[in-house]
Amino acid sequence: MKSGRGMIGDTLRIGNLTSAYWDDVTALDKVFNAPPFADTPVILAGSDAHTGWANKVLLQRAGVTRDFIAGLSEAERKYFGHAQDFTPNGFSADTGWDKVMGAVPPVSQQTMVESARSAVKVMNSNGVTAWLDPISNGRPAAPLFDMVPTRNDLGVLPAYKALSDAGELTAHVTGMVLLNSKSGPEALEVYDALAAKFPRTPNLMVGGIKILADGVIEYPAQTASLSLPYKNLGTPGPEVIGTDKFKALVAAADRRGALVHIHAIGDRATTDALDAIEAARRANGDSGIPHTITHLEVVKPEDRSRFKALGVIASMQLLWSGADEYTTDLVKPYLDESLSKTLYPARSLADAGAIVAGASDWPVTSPNPFLAMTVAITRQGTKGVLNPEEAMTAEQMLYAYTRNAAQAVRRADRIGSIEPGKAADLVLVDRDLLAVAPAEIADTKVLWTMFGGKKVFQADK
Repeated sequence: MKSGRGMIGDTLRIGNLTSAYWDDVTALDKVFNAPPFADTPVILAGSDAHTGWANKVLLQRAGVTRDFIAGLSEAERKYFGHAQDFTPNGFSADTGWDKVMGAVPPVSQQTMVESARSAVKVMNSNGVTAWLDPISNGRPAAPLFDMVPTRNDLGVLPAYKALSDAGELTAHVTGMVLLNSKSGPEALEVYDALAAKFPRTPNLMVGGIKILADGVIEYPAQTASLSLPYKNLGTPGPEVIGTDKFKALVAAADRRGALVHIHAIGDRATTDALDAIEAARRANGDSGIPHTITHLEVVKPEDRSRFKALGVIASMQLLWSGADEYTTDLVKPYLDESLSKTLYPARSLADAGAIVAGASDWPVTSPNPFLAMTVAITRQGTKGVLNPEEAMTAEQMLYAYTRNAAQAVRRADRIGSIEPGKAADLVLVDRDLLAVAPAEIADTKVLWTMFGGKKVFQADK
């Protein structure tokens, strides 16, 4: 999940509302805590899916009051923005965002089906015919970070199945079952139940489990788990999965043939994720399951070779790997230089033998792979070039979004390359991606997309 999208201002610090930020909060109060919105619950969701802002009516409905925040521990309080007297200012992150989202009415099944239908069309128009849905048992606009799922939490899986049954799911979808990061092996009964309820078909399967190993790295949320303290906090963020219980969960998932997909943005979270997969390999032998760690904004140099050694795929959203207002203003000033100088270490991971898979994290950011390819190759953003030594080649990125991504969604036996016996999923584009200048790749147009030998998208002439 790309962090930082939807931040409200640039001087808010969770747990400590600064005077420089007060004018921004006052402006929001004037708009959304006054007529005509004074009696209407309003929520402004950050597209990162980790942060947001709510007006007073919605905060009251959610139970986020001054007394509530005052009664929290210091560790819990940091997920809510508030003034010195603990009055909430509306901002929240991660588990705090869960608390706020719990007051939002549920999305209907009909809306989810209609949205899924539209999403498939968007993906096909971008030349995408397969993806991994990391939280398929979670409902849109519902709490996720503290969620303890049950077998009755079906999320968007019924919507996918409805499209599949109607012949409208023109993609190979691998749905992952979100489990709480503090869970042990017993939680896998949820995965077992959903895998049984939605048996594998050519275009839909429940592939494994998803775990959130940390939060986001950008200021002011700063909930990613790092090996060194954030400069402004003096702490490295929460450690979530570095436990024997988590290792037992991963080993048990691996043993029953389930893919493990771990969100890890900070380098400490990545180390903990690799440790758990290593424990599973020791316990079970090499199952050959391509367990995956996604995001990987910071990775310790000594951990890079472990991806190849452990057979772990590095799933990266390299559209984010340029120098922009997020990396330049909301990340680098708050990290130790040893961490900030290696942000998004794609080339280092590839050189160490890791399989780097292309990913988008859509709808957080664009699903257009050609935009991401350009940034990955140039490392160019709106504020310059970020760590150019980590630039990938066009050929590496072409493999990242085809062969390597097919492994990450656990469908390499059917897709990802043009070979006899594989699905005829083909895309025609308007240029040779390996011959044009990197900057021109971003302008690539999809002329048509074919799924299973049938055209499912045709560009307007």
